[in-house]
Amino acid sequence: MSNCLPAGTYYVLISGNTDKDTFGAGITVSDNTPTGVVVQARAFLEGCYAGGGFMNTTLRLNGYLPLAQPYNRVPWLHNGGEAVANAAAMPTNAVDWVLLEVRDATTEALIETRAALLLDNGAIVDADGITNGVRFQNISNGSSYKLALRHRNHLAVMGSTAVAMPNATPYDFANTTQVVQGSTQLKNVGGGINALFAGDTNAEGIINRTDYNKYVLQTGNTNPYLDSDCNLDGTVNSADFTTLRPNLQLCNVEQVRY
Repeated sequence: MSNCLPAGTYYVLISGNTDKDTFGAGITVSDNTPTGVVVQARAFLEGCYAGGGFMNTTLRLNGYLPLAQPYNRVPWLHNGGEAVANAAAMPTNAVDWVLLEVRDATTEALIETRAALLLDNGAIVDADGITNGVRFQNISNGSSYKLALRHRNHLAVMGSTAVAMPNATPYDFANTTQVVQGSTQLKNVGGGINALFAGDTNAEGIINRTDYNKYVLQTGNTNPYLDSDCNLDGTVNSADFTTLRPNLQLCNVEQVRY
């Protein structure tokens, strides 16, 4: 119904056509306007980048993406309840879950974290599949913040510029000028696209022997959603080592290192 009265409880009088009897009925009008501030951002993952500004959606295509956010464990310990209702509710172009962080513009202290879905074109959206961005509850409309982005097996990145929220133009983690330490933190995958480096399988912020050891332990495992699946195809095999190996000894900036 459009043009409703403000939220509250109202009563409707219903008149009969024949005997003119009257009946009372109560109606409650609720205000369902979403609260919070929507933050828009975009990013790409090296491991599943397919070219032409798109990533592969193999995990979604094969039904391997978990319905609930997977970051409620070490080292992230994100206790959010972000989830989709069922497999059909998962966006058809979803790539994987990511963690988007809002930070203080000056101190860079963490204010709020939300798990969200990364789509094949780089857009980051709420799990409800509706919001054009990610809705945060603990930030103020019109205030400026910095952003950071994490993924379960790619190096996290920190935004270099504070932006007033809500932002009409998505914050671009695919642009080296928008990331702290620029090109050292992103992989040029062509076509003006820069992606998060693949291979940080334990999410500690450094790609090294411990990530390789985890890869070895998970190789051949039948679980299709593993952190060592660096190319996000649902299997851990030599292709993941090929993706990880060139990035050995790379690390992210201190602000996002566990």
